[in-house]
Amino acid sequence: MALALGGVTVTLNEGAYIIKNGQFKIGSSAVVSGTNVLIYTSGSNSTFDWGSSSEVKLKGRTDGDQKGIVFWSASSNSSNHKFGCNNASYLEGVVYSP
Repeated sequence: MALALGGVTVTLNEGAYIIKNGQFKIGSSAVVSGTNVLIYTSGSNSTFDWGSSSEVKLKGRTDGDQKGIVFWSASSNSSNHKFGCNNASYLEGVVYSP
């Protein structure tokens, strides 16, 4: 599965988003925000890939076993992730990638 966003404004609902064998790609001019979210990648070629003109404002999980985590890449995932956003972006929480 892949989630590709470009030129849109998206607010993620609370919860866990699982990207398996695909990308979480935020393209040019996209704005993505969310609170109490976890983005998890697993499988081959699963990556975070954010364009330089994107804006990302995400806060990690606020409860449960994943409390405090905003991004988690499976330990078997050796893909290179790209956090290229240079606009007013922030992540509040732990980013784990082996």
